[in-house]
Amino acid sequence: MKRCNWYLPLLLLSVMALPLGAQTTRNVLLEQFTGTWCQWCPDGADTIKAILARIPTARALAYHNQDAMATIAGDEVTDSSAVPGFPAASIDRIVWGINGNYYYAVSTRAWWGGLASTRAPATSPLSIGMSGFYDTTTAILSVTISIDVLAAMTGSYALHFVVSEDSVNYPQKRIVGSTVVTLNPYWHMNAVRDVTLGQPGEMLTTNGFTQGQKLTRSVAVQFLQDWDYRHCKMTAFVDRVWPISYGHREVQQMRQERIWNNASMITFVPVQLEAF
Repeated sequence: MKRCNWYLPLLLLSVMALPLGAQTTRNVLLEQFTGTWCQWCPDGADTIKAILARIPTARALAYHNQDAMATIAGDEVTDSSAVPGFPAASIDRIVWGINGNYYYAVSTRAWWGGLASTRAPATSPLSIGMSGFYDTTTAILSVTISIDVLAAMTGSYALHFVVSEDSVNYPQKRIVGSTVVTLNPYWHMNAVRDVTLGQPGEMLTTNGFTQGQKLTRSVAVQFLQDWDYRHCKMTAFVDRVWPISYGHREVQQMRQERIWNNASMITFVPVQLEAF
């Protein structure tokens, strides 16, 4: 039977009416700072993987530095995070006081899991939902982000939206014993592809939120040819902006969802029909 491609205009009108699936628990954001040239960074990736397996509500992003997966906005995130060395990780963008010292990005991998565990039980004043569509012809992802305020909040808050990709193959340096080897193939996870709203994010308010307040924002991302949307995820998070050095922020809530095979949030267009 001949296959016909049908573009359904009515579908586009109904896509954004999909259920937003608002969350009720806090998700913890781990932002990893890494590079393919860094022989210690695979140990950091292994640490992140173990934390994600142990803490069901933990999610991760990996900002690459000075390699093929690095982005300009990702470098700005790295530069604003006071990274002391690679690998390092920021946990919910909090400045942590440990043994009399303060860390925004933490290079001691043994601390990452404990800090994430500290954040996991905390309640969140926000709920985040996402819905949208991916156009396979133009390779554009369009998403509406819904934010529900569960409790009154004071201060300034910004929204961030990031696209990341799993199973990206690039050669990776690794220390084995006392020898540095190159691993190829090596499959990178959580690799940040696009920081859509830039490092500062989009300022939502400088005067706080009232309980019951609802906000929506729309974003669009042009996927590049070497991104595989079947392995990509979208991440939205809101952080509080504090007027101190290194642009200190504290993540209030985050939501990360896969794009492919996620019919409750993302619809693919155009739709192909076998018959009409």
